[in-house]
Amino acid sequence: MKTNKKTLRVFVLLAVVGVLPLLSCRPPVTPESIEFTSLGKNAQGFEEFREEQTGIVFVKLPGGKFQMRSPASEAKPDGNEYPVHEVTLSPFLIAKYEVTQAQWKRVMGTSPSYFKGDELPVEKVSWNDCQEFCKNTGLSLPTEAQWEYACRAGTTTAYHSGASEADLAEVAWYNKNSGGTTHPVGTKKPNDFGLYDMHGNLWEWCEDEYSPDSYGPVSRGGSFSTDARICDSADRTRLPPDDRIGSWGFRPLRPLP
Repeated sequence: MKTNKKTLRVFVLLAVVGVLPLLSCRPPVTPESIEFTSLGKNAQGFEEFREEQTGIVFVKLPGGKFQMRSPASEAKPDGNEYPVHEVTLSPFLIAKYEVTQAQWKRVMGTSPSYFKGDELPVEKVSWNDCQEFCKNTGLSLPTEAQWEYACRAGTTTAYHSGASEADLAEVAWYNKNSGGTTHPVGTKKPNDFGLYDMHGNLWEWCEDEYSPDSYGPVSRGGSFSTDARICDSADRTRLPPDDRIGSWGFRPLRPLP
């Protein structure tokens, strides 16, 4: 078929306005299509894998039983951290770091973040935005129990690094040391699973609703703008699923068969 100049101009216009990408969308990601590359074991002895579509590094956690939340004697006045109860989890993969802006852009095209930098964690992403990211990558958000198990890494103290604010400062960017901004992921000490920034830097969205009568999903871990008492392993907060806040981010998870 002969293509005249007018037809060619229309073709170019469609490409410029972005219609052509819609005509050639890649097929949806399925669990079977996700490609992981083994990276061996980390310094803490846990296997790591890189997911090739996103470049996200995951740590394989063994699963098992742990005591979730804090006793009433240690919990905050709002009572949202207790009662303590035993939870049993199967093994799963969870991201070693909070999702970075470079990784977000690789999947979603652009970064909405206020603080700009490829190695900074992506923020100003809503729970709904994170669900879209997970849909496009075949990943998911952690449940609240999975998140706390990953954060504690076998510990029972307020922070996975210990009980004092000095212990927190070794592993977290929070309001006393952050300078009012996020920091590149992985620049503080990891926990005993080899996971970074489980305390501070950004709040992390979880899959669960805060409570049966809540208005939004749970977030955990505190952020660069919260004080030490809000960054502990058991603290919980919530936000409507379509809110985009500059101190909210996430780390995805991949269940194991």
